Amino acid sequence: MLTHPLPPPRAPGGFSLVELMTVVALMSLLLLAAIPSFTTWTRNATVRAAAAELQNALRTAQAEAVRRSRQVAFVLTNATTDAADELTPDAAGTRWAIVALPLLSNEESAVIEAGAVTDAASGFNISGEAGVLCFNSAGRLVANSNLSFTDTACAAHPGLVSFTLDMAGANKPLKVTVAPGGQVRLCDPARTLSSSRPDGCPS
Repeated sequence: MLTHPLPPPRAPGGFSLVELMTVVALMSLLLLAAIPSFTTWTRNATVRAAAAELQNALRTAQAEAVRRSRQVAFVLTNATTDAADELTPDAAGTRWAIVALPLLSNEESAVIEAGAVTDAASGFNISGEAGVLCFNSAGRLVANSNLSFTDTACAAHPGLVSFTLDMAGANKPLKVTVAPGGQVRLCDPARTLSSSRPDGCPS
């Protein structure tokens, strides 16, 4: 009886060590290339979130002035206190407070609401034109030289008041503007406002 020799056993399937090392090396290079763009995207998102927070806080101050039918001050500050008389306005502050101003001589200023524009992340920067803004009962910006909680007065603003927000490593700074009539906008300073660019900033 003739017998046929058995075929040699097959090598187990899979990748060789060289192939695995090549794949790992390529994936490492792709990850290294993606990290800078991801970091920039994250920081741009931080700037956008802070700008939205500032915009919403300003609109809340305006709405409170209309609702209460009295002047309300919006204060940028670095103070963490809720006591109105301990607030120090700072145009580069990373926190905010909304203060109801007294109607009568025997009243005191009172903080309605407070919060943070951002958690003071490393490299974050706010550059504002005013540390405190006052809204009247019609929601418009108004001058007030007799603020009971600070030595800083609300100045008269014939034009836009703007706050620029930026962060180290970000490439898309944003602006929040307040018009004398009370319109609060978030805009892109790299674009000029037009009918085709509604997200742009006024020139």
